[in-house]
Amino acid sequence: MATISSNLSSTNPSSSSASNINEPAKYRSKKGKENAQKAELEKLLVQLVEEIKTRPSPNEQEQQPEELKSVLKKHQLHALKFMMWRESRTPSGGILADEAGLGKTQAVIGFILRSKETDTTDNPSNSEPNKLHGRNLIICSGNFVKEWEEKLQTYVKPNRLSVNVFHGTKRTCRIEELAMFDVVLTSQELVTSEFKREGILFKLKLDYSRQSARHPQLHNSFVADLRALSKASLGNDGSASSE
Repeated sequence: MATISSNLSSTNPSSSSASNINEPAKYRSKKGKENAQKAELEKLLVQLVEEIKTRPSPNEQEQQPEELKSVLKKHQLHALKFMMWRESRTPSGGILADEAGLGKTQAVIGFILRSKETDTTDNPSNSEPNKLHGRNLIICSGNFVKEWEEKLQTYVKPNRLSVNVFHGTKRTCRIEELAMFDVVLTSQELVTSEFKREGILFKLKLDYSRQSARHPQLHNSFVADLRALSKASLGNDGSASSE
């Protein structure tokens, strides 16, 4: 207490007076910003609660995609229903973070096919008419591009999806032409150098199921920086990157 009293008594009177004059204006400005932020947060929370009320019930399932070779299981059809629901919301996109081995890749491929069947992929949003609108851009680690290509060939009936592998020596297409394909498959490394500088908006499918646990902050930043019509992240046990 003695130290506090000593410091207060030695304060310059004129400096204290000037501080008292300026403090209320600064305080009001800061308080106003805090109140505005609080009001905006409360508004978003109310919207989130209302959105959750419209989500599919646990027993709801999406129709089996006609062009998918394999028959999806019940939990995959429910995941498909969830993804179709999220794609129809504003903002769209979401996270599919089932445990490893439950067929997330297969479900996402089914989602792409089902979206095409219901025209949600072929009729992208016109929210930015000056941008070239693409369809589905699948981004994964460079080590798994080949695996994704094989999965698409395995699960999709022949000639049902036009696919371009924009990676390595197969990168033969001009980036402006990629919007014509149903699916563009590429690596995270190429996206940061090629796609971010071009005026194309895709519906992103981001596969972090094998890598997000190693560099979560890097992946979160990567996702946040990408501009897209929608973003769907794929991960394990909730480890997927979020926007």
